[in-house]
Amino acid sequence: MPLPTLRLPAALLSLAALAACGPPAPSPFDGTFWRASELDGAAVSGAEVGGAPAVELAFTAGGAYAATGGCNRIAGQAEIGAARMRFPAPAASTARACMPGLEARDRTLAQVLSRTRAYRRDGQRLALLDANGRVIARFDEF
Repeated sequence: MPLPTLRLPAALLSLAALAACGPPAPSPFDGTFWRASELDGAAVSGAEVGGAPAVELAFTAGGAYAATGGCNRIAGQAEIGAARMRFPAPAASTARACMPGLEARDRTLAQVLSRTRAYRRDGQRLALLDANGRVIARFDEF
């Protein structure tokens, strides 16, 4: 016959672990939406791929983000601190078949996010920076 007293300590440990998780820490980007004007040194307007949808980046609670290059979506958890920002792998991503120009833009966006190490925010403008402090993307809040 199993010992019922072992179940209670295990349940208490599980509850304690869940309570320790709690909600994610707030981020200064929570609830913001951004549209890219530049990715990896190239202007982004939609005209370069036949009027395609914009390149967008959105943040929800605690640094959770979703981004699109116009076809596929990337989502994950950003690490955001004072002037520091990272989009660590693995991020979830859709894998739809896209027009060639959109496929390349999606790939560039994913590469830019993976190389991001810092940010500079000036009001409604956001610059993502690589490890050398070089601007690798520019966004405008909308």
